[in-house]
Amino acid sequence: MIKKAELHAHLEGTLTPQKFLELCKKNAIDIPGGILSADKSSYIWDMSENADDNLMAFVNAYDLATSAIQTPEDYFDITYDYLKRCAREGSIYEELTVYADPEPTVGISYKAMLDAMSDAIDNARAEFNIECRILAAF
Repeated sequence: MIKKAELHAHLEGTLTPQKFLELCKKNAIDIPGGILSADKSSYIWDMSENADDNLMAFVNAYDLATSAIQTPEDYFDITYDYLKRCAREGSIYEELTVYADPEPTVGISYKAMLDAMSDAIDNARAEFNIECRILAAF
């Protein structure tokens, strides 16, 4: 297997439809309509011929999926889940980008988010021999 590295992945964007559904159930969130395919295996958004509209449709779907992340434990779960999937695909190094101010949208502190992510990174390193760093976006 070829060793891989990823240098820029937005953590919230790594949320699989399955993990999104789990977080919605855990956090008692109604699943927004029009975000998942009929079989719930993929995200969807309306596409048009206008590139700006396509970008806005994608950003809207991204924001809806991200809204399911509400606790430090959620950040632990999605970080660990992503690193486990990456390691299984041969990745030895990941850089995860996160927004440095989750409090207005998620309701948790930056420190709580980083602590949860760091714990997940430590667990993934020990279990899957994968390294990860966190990049803050401002």
